[in-house]
Amino acid sequence: MNHGYHQQENSRDITTSSTHIGLYRYKRINFGTRSAGEIFQDTVSKDITRDIPGCLSVSDDILMYGKNQEEHDENLKKLFKKATEKKITFNKEKCEFNTQSCVYCGMIFSKDGASPDPRKVEAFKAAEPPRYAKELNSFLLHYSSIQYNIYGTVCSANRPPKGFTESQSFTGRGEHQGAFESLKEGLSSDTFLVYFDPTAEHQVHVDGCPLGISATLVQRESSDKGWRVVQYASRALSDAERNYSQIELEMLAADYACRKFHVFLYDLSSKIVTDHKPSS
Repeated sequence: MNHGYHQQENSRDITTSSTHIGLYRYKRINFGTRSAGEIFQDTVSKDITRDIPGCLSVSDDILMYGKNQEEHDENLKKLFKKATEKKITFNKEKCEFNTQSCVYCGMIFSKDGASPDPRKVEAFKAAEPPRYAKELNSFLLHYSSIQYNIYGTVCSANRPPKGFTESQSFTGRGEHQGAFESLKEGLSSDTFLVYFDPTAEHQVHVDGCPLGISATLVQRESSDKGWRVVQYASRALSDAERNYSQIELEMLAADYACRKFHVFLYDLSSKIVTDHKPSS
């Protein structure tokens, strides 16, 4: 979209400021307002993309798709019609049309599935160790956008280490440095996730260890010979959960998987698979 926030006229009343020569307000929502992102996303979804099939939006980035050329073109016409009605304009130089794959939110999407953008993977792996808690939180924020592509990544770096404050140095802490490196090593541009198919056969593979729990949702279509990954999920254990026995950790992982993949598995028959025999 062209000049994202500046297209939202109904935000002008909340930007009024008092000056020595009277009251002034922005004509559109201004960049930098704390709630601007949420307000803008809600408006784009509600007024533009919500009722259009094959249409997704993240802030001012809109993705259109279809099962074939005809469906794609029909969905695109509906978007343009709605944008015209709402007086929304697009930046033509940033638009891509009729592509078989595209980069969107750090992922490469095609008709077969999704994989991480190699450029983002390389930038992630080239990241220097964070020095302070603020830098660590920034690193983890970027990590959270691609964690669904990483198998079984669970370590203490999923949250700022205990006692790690703004003034403390991260470099030199052995356990923290190891956790940081394991995050980078776990990500690969070769990871490929398939789109969820409710008609396929599904399994959820779970695992628990002293540091965390992980889950993998896989599916196998009738024509497939093997299982394909839909999504990975993992998290670190809390201080209390670190006292759990192994069988309790396996059950915790199963519970976590069912909650994490609820949107996929609800009302479907699927199996939970674990290598822990007492839990089987």
